[in-house]
Amino acid sequence: IGNATNAQLSTGGSGIATKANLTLTANAVTLSDSLTTTGNFSLTAPGGITQTAGALTIGGTSTFTSNAAVTLPNTANDFAGTVTLTGSTVEIFDKNQLTVAVNATGAAKVTGNLTYSGTSGDLTLAATATPVGTLIFGNTVVNGNLVATAEDAVSQLAGTSLTVTGTSNIDASVNNKSIVLFSPGNDFGGIATFKGSTITIADANALNAVLTGTGLATLSPAGALTVSGTALGVTGNAGTSVTVPAAGLNGGAGVVQLVGPGNLTLNGVVSSTAAGNAVVLASKAGNFINNVGAAAVNAPAGRFLIYSGHPTLDTIGGLAPPNTQFSTTFDPTFANIPFAGSGFLYRNPAVFTPPSPVSSPVHSSISPEPALALQAVDQDSNQTLENGVLAPATANNNRTNPDFAEPSDPLITVHALRKGADIPDTGVIDSCWAATSDQNKEPCETVRRAARKVRYKNAIEVIRRIPTVADIPLCSANSPEVCMPAKPGIVEDAALGPPDLVIPPTDVRRKVAILFGNNAYEGDIPPLMTPIADVSAIGKVLQERFGYEVTVLQNASKLEMVRAFKAVSAQSEQDESVLIFYAGHGYQMDDSKAGFWLPSDANSSDPRTWLSNNDIQRFLNRIDAKQIIVVSDSCFSGTLAKEQNIDAPRTAPREQLLSRRAVVTLTSGDEEPVSDEGLDGHSIFAYHFMKEIQEIRKYSPINVAFDRIREKVAQAYPQTPQLGSVLSAGHMRGASYLFEVK
Repeated sequence: IGNATNAQLSTGGSGIATKANLTLTANAVTLSDSLTTTGNFSLTAPGGITQTAGALTIGGTSTFTSNAAVTLPNTANDFAGTVTLTGSTVEIFDKNQLTVAVNATGAAKVTGNLTYSGTSGDLTLAATATPVGTLIFGNTVVNGNLVATAEDAVSQLAGTSLTVTGTSNIDASVNNKSIVLFSPGNDFGGIATFKGSTITIADANALNAVLTGTGLATLSPAGALTVSGTALGVTGNAGTSVTVPAAGLNGGAGVVQLVGPGNLTLNGVVSSTAAGNAVVLASKAGNFINNVGAAAVNAPAGRFLIYSGHPTLDTIGGLAPPNTQFSTTFDPTFANIPFAGSGFLYRNPAVFTPPSPVSSPVHSSISPEPALALQAVDQDSNQTLENGVLAPATANNNRTNPDFAEPSDPLITVHALRKGADIPDTGVIDSCWAATSDQNKEPCETVRRAARKVRYKNAIEVIRRIPTVADIPLCSANSPEVCMPAKPGIVEDAALGPPDLVIPPTDVRRKVAILFGNNAYEGDIPPLMTPIADVSAIGKVLQERFGYEVTVLQNASKLEMVRAFKAVSAQSEQDESVLIFYAGHGYQMDDSKAGFWLPSDANSSDPRTWLSNNDIQRFLNRIDAKQIIVVSDSCFSGTLAKEQNIDAPRTAPREQLLSRRAVVTLTSGDEEPVSDEGLDGHSIFAYHFMKEIQEIRKYSPINVAFDRIREKVAQAYPQTPQLGSVLSAGHMRGASYLFEVK
């Protein structure tokens, strides 16, 4: 064509066939004959490109560029390579699979089998009469509205994402095919309507989904979920809140199950004709809000189950529960239900006043918060818990709580008779230790464990009734300083995953160590002998031998510990190494295995002054460093290391270890008390930990040093150190924490 002002590609019917690359330029082009090439084809025509006859068969890539319309509608077209379309509006058809990148200021229309990747305004991938065959999305951004109709399934390539700033309407119901848009990076900004045999949708933020006669729908947004319409069953797992709008949600003969950590709000009716657990609505950490009335949930052939906070926190809205159960731990299988019909399951006890926000007044300028305001009635014993204190048992109290060591416990009785003193007296327990041979310390530690249960009895009772009572709230404009930093795009983080990582080059640019050593405690929590000496000595080794920037906090309050975690999470970068070391008291629940560190201002009766393992792991999610280790030298610390064993080879090269994110926990014991006494003025664990890292000559992964630490500690005392990784905070398979001499 050359550089003609206007051109028509026509050969009188014989067409053009070549193996060469073709580059054609004109002001406006009309394609009226066939063109075949095994090479690449490029056509630039600012005035427009129109195909009126003839087929385009292109073996390489194709590029069509115009300031006006680009229209390539021939059903015999066959583009083997990627097609790039730039125009005011674009339309293209391919008889086989089509890979196309579209840049359109107006509407884009693509028909045929399709893999789509590009940026456009409003995008129509098929007219109603001529739907797309197979629709596969690559990395796609639609800066406008998306309309897609497919004869076959709708899916996306692994590792890609689909972003639509406007509304979306995706229809695979022509031949009853599925829609599977599974990427967690997807983002449907406006209302998204889906219709197909089955629907699977993920979203990086909030998702407002409308289901129009679909089959089973599975919806998994990282943010809030709003869902309405009709489907053959709906499973919604939200990152924050769940809302059913006024249009309502009809699951047909399928089960409706909506779960999220935030509030669950009904502005429309939820219904299902399924048998069994037909409708399940669960707010794991928020409340149930019914703005519809008594007919908000309809399950005529089965039952409904609603899990939430408490009747006084919820808005029941006239929905009368046939059954109720209080003090219920969330179970996604809903197997812990004692009644047969519909009903409400509450996290909190029957009589409940929610606690005030937590603060740590000691060692800070913050004024003390009001006392813990809790009142609960134990369903087994009719005991009343008021302000964190268990009232005397009633005459008919026959309850046995495994978290308590009651005065009638044989271990306590033996100890009391043997020593002639009250159980919480730490001095008596220490004298038991001193009077017992080194080969038989277990009986004294059994007594020590039992004594702790008595000391922390009131706090245990509070945690048993309100498992989340110690959790730190997310930071907001009016929150106390003891709060959990928010992450961009995250409103609530019960389902918060690891940070987005781009692992940097192998070298570690900066090493940071925060060490907490708590000797002195308040109230009836006894002091410890070695923590400050332990962290001071270990900090010196880390600084002088390994080059860490070391901060040692002695007798740290909860506020000071949270400040340290917040600082390292705010300042860390991905080419850094972070070590957290805690030495002090700890506690673990016998039944739930929930574990806690006890700051120096911890109150034995108020678990809100404790620091939970759950919150420690939430802080780890906020630290971007590619190398993280948490070392805990405290009683009952083993649950920190329970998530996953480390699978890195002992002989893994340095470069391999530093090319993966490692989030590792090393604890001085398992689910048992650990020794405060030890060797050379240090705890047994701290002494051997320090000695082993001093022996490192060049570098060593922690799993190599751990084997020797565990062996030597176990020989000296009946405690078993544990090593594990935290997959939920981003630990990668094959990774390990690396100690490297500077």
